[in-house]
Amino acid sequence: MEDVKIQDPSPSALVKLRNAEWSRAPKSGINDQADYWEKYLLGRGQLEIGFDVMAETQEYQEFMKKQIELLEIHSGELIGDLGSGTGLFNQMLLNTERQRRLFRSSNGRCPKILTVDFVNSALEKSKLRLSHIAAQHYINENSFEFTSANLEVSRLKPIWRFLNGEYFSLIKLKGKIEGLPDYSVDLWAKDYSEFLHETLRGKNLTSKDVRRLHKEFSHGEAEIILDMNRAARFVLRKLVVEDFKDPRQFRYFLEGSYLNHLKVDTSSLRFEKLNFRKSTLNFSIPFQDGQFDKILSSIVLSYLFNPQESLQEFYRMLKPGGRLVVSTFRPDVDMSRVYTRLIQQVENDPDYVTPNGMAREDFLNAVRSFANSAAFLLHLEEEGHFRFFSRAELKGLLEAAGFEIINLYDSFGYPPQAYIAACSK
Repeated sequence: MEDVKIQDPSPSALVKLRNAEWSRAPKSGINDQADYWEKYLLGRGQLEIGFDVMAETQEYQEFMKKQIELLEIHSGELIGDLGSGTGLFNQMLLNTERQRRLFRSSNGRCPKILTVDFVNSALEKSKLRLSHIAAQHYINENSFEFTSANLEVSRLKPIWRFLNGEYFSLIKLKGKIEGLPDYSVDLWAKDYSEFLHETLRGKNLTSKDVRRLHKEFSHGEAEIILDMNRAARFVLRKLVVEDFKDPRQFRYFLEGSYLNHLKVDTSSLRFEKLNFRKSTLNFSIPFQDGQFDKILSSIVLSYLFNPQESLQEFYRMLKPGGRLVVSTFRPDVDMSRVYTRLIQQVENDPDYVTPNGMAREDFLNAVRSFANSAAFLLHLEEEGHFRFFSRAELKGLLEAAGFEIINLYDSFGYPPQAYIAACSK
């Protein structure tokens, strides 16, 4: 029998194979994030209640109770509920008389709750919910404020870090830019050249440079590199008219003979492969340094493209000694038992009180509909649109953000479907 020597394929052949396989895989893109999360949080019709289904489950009630306990809210503190959804934290917080007394103080020392989400309709529902509870229990409604903000840091921030030398190697770019495959970064690192270095760092490219890129790389790889070059030039404030989808947009941002880069966002620019959404050169979440005594971010991190950047912002926004309570579902989350138990409870308990006086069958249909939405969420997680974190991964993210004292807890039913971390600055 003749021995056959196995020969590894060339890097370019591997890239072509991977690109071909990935292009054949069906995707479920989220083109309009705000619209998608609005439907997830609020439901898709008058007979759906969206995420509020969770508030009817014992598992979620105990989960929120644990997070509130870990916050240890005191008089005079400013608490940020970041990624508030429809305001279930406020509802659960005011669920007991002991907590409600904190918000009836007449000496001006009530805690302040700042409720933050980027889905405006969810914030409106939060306000209505709070107003109803405040009127029912004589709560000081002025202790609650609501504001719209995106907790996702500008997707140009990794480009900024790369240009400023914060990444010790190209490998640090992995997983930080949507549309940038890991194998592209590996390919660059393997055959890194002065030309590629200058291109990735925002060199003004000539037509000769572009032809060279297409000669040295496959068409798809060349487009990714050109997108990286354009993003770098945006950060370096070196955009030209050809970078815009519409030349009229370039002229709109001109002030005299200079382009005001601070008014531009990436949705106006030509990107073929990379997705920076609607990012600007403002790299901070719009809150001040040391603004909050405590921050809650409940089941939010997984849905941010670069949660590491958001956690670093949370750290910045906390006062010295401040506390962050953050949670995530497990990677192998299985919520089917939670919804099944709720359905069985509604069907078997003739005295079950449905939310908002809904007809029993309408509520059951709303539960089933949300269960389907949650199942699709898991499908999106499998496709890499976002990810849930293990205990070790969550702790690693928090440590990298600067937190040192970190306590982790299992929560959300049995077996537990989520992790909660409480950490101090």
